Amino acid sequence: VTVASGVFERAAAVASDLNAQLIATAATRPGSCLEIGAGRGTKTYVMMCQAKRAGYERLHTALDLHDRKCDLNLARLHKAGDACELDEVLTSFDAMLGEPVKFDTVFIDAPCSGTGTMRRHPEIPWRLTEKDVTVELPKLQLSMLKEAAARVAAGGELIYATCSVFDEENAQVVDAFLASPEGAGFTVAPLSEAQILQLPEFAQAKKLVSVRQNDRGLFQSVPVNADSYDGHFCARLVHK
Repeated sequence: VTVASGVFERAAAVASDLNAQLIATAATRPGSCLEIGAGRGTKTYVMMCQAKRAGYERLHTALDLHDRKCDLNLARLHKAGDACELDEVLTSFDAMLGEPVKFDTVFIDAPCSGTGTMRRHPEIPWRLTEKDVTVELPKLQLSMLKEAAARVAAGGELIYATCSVFDEENAQVVDAFLASPEGAGFTVAPLSEAQILQLPEFAQAKKLVSVRQNDRGLFQSVPVNADSYDGHFCARLVHK
């Protein structure tokens, strides 16, 4: 019935997993945002709707490697380019400002194994190799974090998210980043303490985030059965 109503074609609604919505909501902050790995814009849509609900003034720039996905994205500003080469991608922005542009929020929805979505994509285990999870993907993810760090304004936040259940792509990548020169100015902050989640209308979202984060404040959900939601990871890194 929902599909037949045409709401998806009119961009009046998007289909999004609950845990993906929680992460996108927690990443929504006032000011400027650079969303890296925006894809077709599902999280972009959620962030824009939640910003309107919270009364936030925002300028959202969505970046993806593929032109076609950028064309489908709902963000007013979108660009195609390599997130490991942000100086090249953001050349026009830097030229307008006269210096490297920095954002209040940089949200990385990183390429990953997708293992948190295996209940919907049973082919994933058949196309993954051990090297993908332990070497290739973490290497790319860490490179993206290091590159993005230089674009976070003082007092800003760097949000790192995956739909993986593997520690090698999640906490280990975050720890490697924090131990690097690029990550020296950042510290982990609980996702449940995100600014938007302190608003009364987001109290239920805060509760759901709180039960999915560990003692460090890192968010991790795991699909335990066929009826559960997807597995997602998120780290909130605050620029000191």
